Amino acid sequence: MSSYWKLQSRTQTRQALWQVIISLLISLLPVAALAQTLILQPGERWQDNGLQIYCAPERTTAPEHSPHSPRPPGKPLPHSAVGAPIVLESCQYWDDFKRSCLFEQRTHHLGALQCVEECQHWDEFARRCLFQTQCTYHPDSRRFVRTQCERFDSFSGRCLHTQDQLLQPAR
Repeated sequence: MSSYWKLQSRTQTRQALWQVIISLLISLLPVAALAQTLILQPGERWQDNGLQIYCAPERTTAPEHSPHSPRPPGKPLPHSAVGAPIVLESCQYWDDFKRSCLFEQRTHHLGALQCVEECQHWDEFARRCLFQTQCTYHPDSRRFVRTQCERFDSFSGRCLHTQDQLLQPAR
């Protein structure tokens, strides 16, 4: 009788072990239900948990690639057509240890008019931008509208209220 119970015990142990292995394999497989679909119009932005997505219109020519640019070569900049603003990028937050740019600000130039997209609220601990200002170019009036955070909740890390400012050329 004791050999019967030993055989039963081994069988149950093996079954439990296989159940654990199968459960681990299933949990490690990608889950299609977690996928998200975003449809953005040119100029729109989406941000979630540190990930920022910007939908930029096509450009007629590819920009020069900066070695510190998060955008790979050939990716469009947010303005196109003749007489469009020139966009220059520079590193706003630099990591000395990794020798890489953590956040790059973008300066849009059109004649005497200038608009800067920069990190307005930086999380030093997480080393990421929580809110980035946004420049929207209106070709009909040849003006920029700069959107910045007017009221920021540092506890939740979110902008509660934004304010738009119409930028005038420097005189």
